[in-house]
Amino acid sequence: MATNSKYVHAKIIPGNTADFAYPETTIPAIAGRKNWGLAFSGGGTRSASLTLGQLRALKHLGLIDQFRYCSSVSGGTWGLTPFIFLDASIEDDEFLGLYKDPAMLSLNDLTNKNPKSLASAIADSGIFKHLFSNILKGDELFSEIIGDIFLKRFLLHDNSFFTLNDDTLGSILERNDRLTYDDFYTVSERNRPYLIVNTTILRSVEMRIPFEMTPLYCGIRKLYPNAGAHQKFDIGGGFVEPHGFDSDAPEADDDMPYKQVRLDRRRLTISDMLGSSGAAPADFFRRALVLPQIFPNYSYWSPLAQGAKLRGKTYDFGDGGLLENLGVMPLLRRKVEKIIVFINGKTPIEKTGPNEYKLSESIPALFKAIPNQYGDHDFDKNIVFDNSSNQYLELAESLFRKQQVGKPTVHTGTYTVVDNDHHDIHGGWTVDVCWVYNSLPEDWRKTLPYEIKVRLENKDFGKDFPHFNTFVENFPYLIDLSIEQAQLASNLSAWMLVSSRDQITQFLNI
Repeated sequence: MATNSKYVHAKIIPGNTADFAYPETTIPAIAGRKNWGLAFSGGGTRSASLTLGQLRALKHLGLIDQFRYCSSVSGGTWGLTPFIFLDASIEDDEFLGLYKDPAMLSLNDLTNKNPKSLASAIADSGIFKHLFSNILKGDELFSEIIGDIFLKRFLLHDNSFFTLNDDTLGSILERNDRLTYDDFYTVSERNRPYLIVNTTILRSVEMRIPFEMTPLYCGIRKLYPNAGAHQKFDIGGGFVEPHGFDSDAPEADDDMPYKQVRLDRRRLTISDMLGSSGAAPADFFRRALVLPQIFPNYSYWSPLAQGAKLRGKTYDFGDGGLLENLGVMPLLRRKVEKIIVFINGKTPIEKTGPNEYKLSESIPALFKAIPNQYGDHDFDKNIVFDNSSNQYLELAESLFRKQQVGKPTVHTGTYTVVDNDHHDIHGGWTVDVCWVYNSLPEDWRKTLPYEIKVRLENKDFGKDFPHFNTFVENFPYLIDLSIEQAQLASNLSAWMLVSSRDQITQFLNI
């Protein structure tokens, strides 16, 4: 067999074994944590800014290292992933910024651009500025641009593989003598939750398949028979280590669980995770039947494939939010007991009629069938909670009431999980969920210093603060937010959690 660095040995994890367990559950440092999860929704740089504040608050409250999982979509991934992999030379407080009571904010705080802060990356998110240095990247272009913006300043943008820690890296190097420690990034050693990045395989309007990228594996446990190329190839059925993803299929006679694969093009990088999770425009171009070769596509083969089906086929990948924008599905697959979900969306809470409310459509889609943003009912696939007792209405009413009286829009509830075959979720159990909804509480606004309050009332931070547009909030820029917008939004989202400390600690029983 060839032994150059384009050939690697990677572990294959079939999803159909009777004793299947997600690999992270065998690692004591992860399995020993509470079976809790954090979910950060999509929403471009709006969500990245709010995610920044939420991470800052969780750090301030001493909670971040108690959660076993963190799951993210799109802009949530842009904010969360560099924090998870943060280089040892950068302090958390540099990256996140310190929590500050809104009454103590100054205009100087809002213009502070520490080059090692996520807020500065968000304010330097001009896609066109990064375009020309990556113009020849082809299907890697979008991911490279996103990596330039959200990873480069944090020393995470080299063409490197990634894995969980030194132990898992040592295991990989034992099987791959042409690779070295310098070929990999590892997760920060500062007690991070286990990262699950959500993306979507775009087969058709009717068939979008959820896909996970994590530090230990890429794939989806459920097998989708004949969902692949020409309706002849399978998708799903298990996982492969990230350094073996985007490869030609292995030799059929290789022994499990390790197989040798050939990397046809390049390494799967942290930039690829960010680009795949946040490639929202890919679906628009697919619908227009014109997909520029700038969005992620990967060579993929099912870990369960045999014979003629054991072939790598190229598939387009798009934003995780094209299927489910909150990031709760991986947590329900793993039967996480308590979830805090951050809905960092654009939609304000409105009452539209008797017992009718308008929220981010991703929330009601978890309870009942609703059309997606294109009207073709893909959200029908997202029902995971029993709604027989109008649990959705209770949630919507609670969030609306809190908004009306100026309080943080935070609600907790217990929900019965129902079967969802498309997302590989098995029901018949209950989960506690804390919903944290993006809003503009009067209690926060009235606390601000006079000069900031006046600027907010004058719409200097955007006419819809904090419900920024996902695209072209600041025309003609595509995803840019100003440093003032990012800093103020992150202060708001951090305050939302800190001021809800008692409710959250009661929810967690701590």
